[in-house]
Amino acid sequence: MTNLTANTTTTQPQGTDKAVETLSWLPDGCPAWCEYGELHVENDQPVDREHSSRALEVLTSLYNTEEPGHPPYMAVHIAQHYRESEARIWVGQDETNVGRFMTLDEARELALQILEQVKRAEGI
Repeated sequence: MTNLTANTTTTQPQGTDKAVETLSWLPDGCPAWCEYGELHVENDQPVDREHSSRALEVLTSLYNTEEPGHPPYMAVHIAQHYRESEARIWVGQDETNVGRFMTLDEARELALQILEQVKRAEGI
């Protein structure tokens, strides 16, 4: 049996009373957009060591749903595994796993293409 000990330190950010634990697998801390940094712990499994932003949601009134009181929406959020060099963007349906991740360049191009189609539809 291996004895695992946490390799962590505690720091206090300037101007706060809250101590922040520095994790051995996350020495530089979270990106500014990570909404769940306080949930990262030393013994997180490698697959769970991911940063995630708060999802931005857009209600989709043209999408029919069978769930009363649960309006359908599209969700967009930022994600980055702790070993990835660049964040990626998730675009998906509701709280389902129906959607896909895109690189930042792909997400930017999709956003531009959507805006172009909106302009065309509006006759601009």
